[in-house]
Amino acid sequence: MLAQTNPAAIASNKNSLKSRDINERIRQRDRLIVENALAQGCDYWQMSKAMPKETFKAWLESQGKTLAEAKKLIRLFETFRDFAIEKIERISLNTLFALTQKRYQQLVSKLWGLPAVNEKQVSELMVEERKKQQQDSAPQRDASGLINLPSGGRAFQFPLLHDDETIARLLQVLQYWGLTPRQLLIEAIATLHSKLEVVSRNRQAFEAIAV
Repeated sequence: MLAQTNPAAIASNKNSLKSRDINERIRQRDRLIVENALAQGCDYWQMSKAMPKETFKAWLESQGKTLAEAKKLIRLFETFRDFAIEKIERISLNTLFALTQKRYQQLVSKLWGLPAVNEKQVSELMVEERKKQQQDSAPQRDASGLINLPSGGRAFQFPLLHDDETIARLLQVLQYWGLTPRQLLIEAIATLHSKLEVVSRNRQAFEAIAV
């Protein structure tokens, strides 16, 4: 009874009810935006199937729309056509558009099996998905510096050079001989490799004499 006669409590209750009412209106508005976009995407999808491309494009232009805009809504419809609106109504339309990208196909499939999610949860899942894809596509390097490229080729990455004296010598050599770091590296490897061949031949000759 005290809560009912206390002006502060009454004001607090009214503010709480008002806040819930505002939140509900926002939710309904966002839901309506998503529903309308899906419905329009469905209409465009059906018309694109029924009309030749040029006819469909001309019709869109007569409505003040572009083919790119229609395709964007069609992708939205094709991506979320099987979703109950309750599952995606708390996700902004811009985020739903982003989820139509090919890179998020697996995430969309994951969302299908989850209960209703909100904007914050989906944004976090999208960040996780991008990180996972970056890790999967990153070149794999072993301890020797050899990198296996996504294309199937190989590369070798040298560690950074931090020794000031060596860096100074390197810059002098590059400037004097007019070489790029890559050219210098190739020539240095070729020179050392030729010496390796000489050492190998001498070793073979020595072993033959010893036998």
